Amino acid sequence: MHSKILLLSLTAIFSTVVCAFERTAYGQQWANDMFEKRVHDFGTVFKGSDVEFRFKLQNKYEEDIHISHVTSSCGCATPSIGKDTLVTWEEGEIIAKFNTNAFIGPKSATIRVTIDRPYFAEVQLQVSGNIRGDVAVEPGAIEFGEIEQGEKKSVSIRIIKRGNPDWKIDDVQSTYGDIKVGVRERNRNYNEVAYDLVAELQDTAQPGFLNEILTVITNEGAGQKIPVTFSGRVLPEVQVTPEVLSLGTVAPGEAIQKKVFVKAKRPFRITKTESSDPCLSFETGDEEKATQILTVTFTAGNNVGQHECSAQIHTSLGPMTIGNFKAVAKIEEKD
Repeated sequence: MHSKILLLSLTAIFSTVVCAFERTAYGQQWANDMFEKRVHDFGTVFKGSDVEFRFKLQNKYEEDIHISHVTSSCGCATPSIGKDTLVTWEEGEIIAKFNTNAFIGPKSATIRVTIDRPYFAEVQLQVSGNIRGDVAVEPGAIEFGEIEQGEKKSVSIRIIKRGNPDWKIDDVQSTYGDIKVGVRERNRNYNEVAYDLVAELQDTAQPGFLNEILTVITNEGAGQKIPVTFSGRVLPEVQVTPEVLSLGTVAPGEAIQKKVFVKAKRPFRITKTESSDPCLSFETGDEEKATQILTVTFTAGNNVGQHECSAQIHTSLGPMTIGNFKAVAKIEEKD
C-alpha cells in the first residue's frame, strides 16, 4: 500500500516537473519567434562612427508582452529597449549600439533580453564587428535634425586616416537621391590625412524620417569602404494634427464626427479632400488662413472589426503641399 502511494506521488511530481519544463521551453521559443532576426554582423566599422542595429520584434499573441530589461556581455555593445510593453501585433525593437569610440579590433557581444510577462523568458541576441582604429569619423554621423520641407541644409564631418600618407577619398556614393556630397582635403602629412565631407540635403527631399548611409570609397580597395550614416526629419509644409485619428468603438451604420487641424506657415485654403474609403466625408471652410479646421465624419460599414482608412488634404499652396492622416476605428455591435 505504501509503495503504491509512493509511486503515485512520484508520478505526480514527475508530471508537474515535465509540465513546468514544457511551459518554460514553449515560453522561450515563443519569445524567440517574435524576433525577425537574432544575429547581426556590423562588419568592418571605424573609430568614432555611430553604429547601431535595431532588432525588430512583433507581439504575435493575445497577451501583452513586457520586456523588463536588457544586458550585454561586453561593453563594446550597449543595448536599449525601444518600447517595453507591446500589445497584440504591436512592433518594437531592441537597439544595439556598437561602442566604436572605446574599443578597437574584432569584438562580439551577447545581448540578453528578459521578458517577465506574460511569463518569464530570455532571448539571446548576438552582435559582432571589427573596429578599425586607423580611420576616425568625427562626429560619428551626419545629423540633419528637423528641417522644413522645401529647404536645404548642410552638415559637415571630418574623416581622418592615420599611418598612410598616400591615402585618398576617391568617391562618395548613396542610393538616396536628395543629397549632394562634396569632399575637401584638409591635411596631409606623414602621420595623418584628413578630409572634410560636406553633405547637403536638397530642397526636393520629401517629408518623413531619414535613416540612410553614405559610402565613402577610398584608394584602399573595395573591401575598405567607409559607411557614414545620415539621419533627420523633413517636416511637411502642411502639418495635420493628429496624424492618426482615433475614432474609438463605433456600431455598424453609426456616424461619428471628429476635428482635424491643418496648419502651415502661411495662409492657405483646403482645395480638395479625398479618400478611397467611402466611410469618410469632410467639411471645411473657404476662408484663407494658416490654420484650418477640417470636420471629418466617419460612417461605419457593416463589417465588424478593426477598420483603418487614410485621406489626403490638398491645399492652395501648390501641388506638393498635401497633408495626410489616418483614421482608425473599431466597428462592433453594441448592446
